[in-house]
Amino acid sequence: MIRVVHVIRSLHHSGTARQLALLAARLPRDEFEVQVVTLESGCEQEAASPFSAAPRSVGRRMRFDPAALWRLRRMFAEFQPHVVHAWEGTAHNFARLALGKSRNRRLVATETHCRSLTRLERWFEQRLIERTAWMIVGSPALAEACSKAGFDRVWLIPWGVEPPPERPFDRAAELSAFDIPADARVAGYVGELTRERRGRDLVWGINLLSQITSRVCLLAMGDGSEREKLQSFAREIRREEFVRLPGEGDGRGAMRLFDLYWSMGDEESPSSALLESMAVGIPAIVSDTPAHRELVIDGETGFVVGVGDAVGLAQFSDRLLADPERRRAMGEAARARALAEFCADRMAETHAELYRSLAAEIGE
Repeated sequence: MIRVVHVIRSLHHSGTARQLALLAARLPRDEFEVQVVTLESGCEQEAASPFSAAPRSVGRRMRFDPAALWRLRRMFAEFQPHVVHAWEGTAHNFARLALGKSRNRRLVATETHCRSLTRLERWFEQRLIERTAWMIVGSPALAEACSKAGFDRVWLIPWGVEPPPERPFDRAAELSAFDIPADARVAGYVGELTRERRGRDLVWGINLLSQITSRVCLLAMGDGSEREKLQSFAREIRREEFVRLPGEGDGRGAMRLFDLYWSMGDEESPSSALLESMAVGIPAIVSDTPAHRELVIDGETGFVVGVGDAVGLAQFSDRLLADPERRRAMGEAARARALAEFCADRMAETHAELYRSLAAEIGE
């Protein structure tokens, strides 16, 4: 039995948490024993159903919390994992510190971006980099960025997605829950509202689109440092009636309300939410970044516009809203591409191969 500990900041409405849930549900339980550890408290049970054991938390209270680090070390000592899999930077650093120096490198880390480091961060990274056996990334562009940053042990595993569940759907009632008129067309977004995600472009895009057709609304599901600023911006330009920013919630469920999916950020790794919207059958209009181009085929499953091009965003949106048949065909093409090229079963099997190879390398 191969014992795997997953360390993640939180299980609360994030793309990495969703990927972890998809992975855990598909690892053979007669071969892998899985324990999930969250850094933050309060949401351990939210995604508990895919896991063979209930997630545990180290209760981190600050950015660097020695007590939480000590608790994580105790959990590693108790579980004796063959593999530790950390999800993104904060969890990665905690796991490296908790494991300490060892001749057996059993740590792998999924990273979704490769940002520039400060001098202090570079010093810290140089002293800990050897503790990580493999860096897992979801896109060739990010793999190249990690390689240029000096980390050459990179394992490319594209994000996975599964077909959305079939369940009764009352569009008018669900729109009403967000105070959206029953006949409105919805441009949707799911994810963090941070500066990097360029939410201001989404608000400005709905401002332009609403001047062409008044029966539209932006529904952006998620929270973040920019959410209140975006609400203020919508009020400043007198377009608050066309903007809904409800905060955290069931983003995947809300996707059924979307007629279009918008993503204007400049992220380096493919968006799990964008991929899931494709699986639902929603055409996307996205900014021109390598990560977006890996998912969206321009003119076939959606449209690609320049970063910051809110005019193009509104123009292509108007074109698709005015042509339901083309919108449906693009949505079907998006769904077919997502389920064929980004299969969750294939993603899980590739992770399993990595875990097996690492367990064999350390001879346990």
